[in-house]
Amino acid sequence: MRIRGIDFREVLLEREEEFVIATGTSKSALNFVARIETEDFCGLGSCCPSSVTGETSDSIRKDLQTLSGKLIGEDPTQIQKLNEKMASSHPESKCARACLDMALWDLVGKASGRPLYDILGGSRDRMMTDMSLGIMDFDKTLETAKRIVSRGFKAIKMKVGLDIDEDIARLLAVREEVPGDITLSADANQGYSYETAVEFVKRTKDLGLAYLEQPVAQHDHVSLMKLDELSMVPIMVDESFKTSQEAASILAGRTARLLNIKLLKCGGITESLVIESICAAFNGGTLVGCYSESALSIAAGLHFALSGSTIEFLDLDSHFTFPNDFAKDALGFESGLLIVSGRPGLGVEVDFDSLD
Repeated sequence: MRIRGIDFREVLLEREEEFVIATGTSKSALNFVARIETEDFCGLGSCCPSSVTGETSDSIRKDLQTLSGKLIGEDPTQIQKLNEKMASSHPESKCARACLDMALWDLVGKASGRPLYDILGGSRDRMMTDMSLGIMDFDKTLETAKRIVSRGFKAIKMKVGLDIDEDIARLLAVREEVPGDITLSADANQGYSYETAVEFVKRTKDLGLAYLEQPVAQHDHVSLMKLDELSMVPIMVDESFKTSQEAASILAGRTARLLNIKLLKCGGITESLVIESICAAFNGGTLVGCYSESALSIAAGLHFALSGSTIEFLDLDSHFTFPNDFAKDALGFESGLLIVSGRPGLGVEVDFDSLD
């Protein structure tokens, strides 16, 4: 079996409403879709630009074209070899490489007739995900939180990091408004100084937050470590790492207890499996997260998450916000649980040729 062709499509996904976090605002997201073909099978992958990796629509478009040329004629089952080949020439092209890596895994799964989570050693087909609640005014926050709960979600991640007093007021109100069994967490996206982050963890210590994500700047490991030591709430890092080496350094240095693994940030499923094994070695916990992604790459994230022993949380929710998601039927959702389709590979069926 050899790769005989790779093609790409671009799809602009529109959000139901504007999404605001500490570092920016978005109303739409351009997603790239790759199809890798052999004589008998094809695999699909997807990605979108990310400010964390520094990739833009233009750079991804160019890198997908260049990287695809390196895969033509290769054996798609040699996924580690092909990842090493892509990484050696494009080490910083995390999203573009992740797109092709997903497609390789999807193809191999389809060729074997097995769902990817089963190939990766997972034994369950569903896992609870949260829904992120962006930064918005007080009344809109409560309205949105109630709507999230009414849709069946059992966990809410609230974006904070612009104004600590408003952040805490919104958190307190949501905690009082939603049922007590709803898991609540906070993500500052690097929005706080160390001093403000200390104030935040002290003032929210009785809220029962599951974790506080990336409270300070990504490279400020000293502040992250000090916060984790004094905080009753576990500190999670996201923007602070992209590679397995950086993940190992964070855990070895006790910078944080929890890591947010995103396939697009880390270069795909293959590299994320390495990072998850490092987390297991250091007894670290993980969350599997996402950017502004379609249900295709969200499915890849879920299959990966279902295989990991350290993965405690999911933040795989972006596809819920895109009414025109081309892969909207790829996943099931029931009582807060995100569910794979059960079909081979990623289990996603897309009319690739109709995408635009």
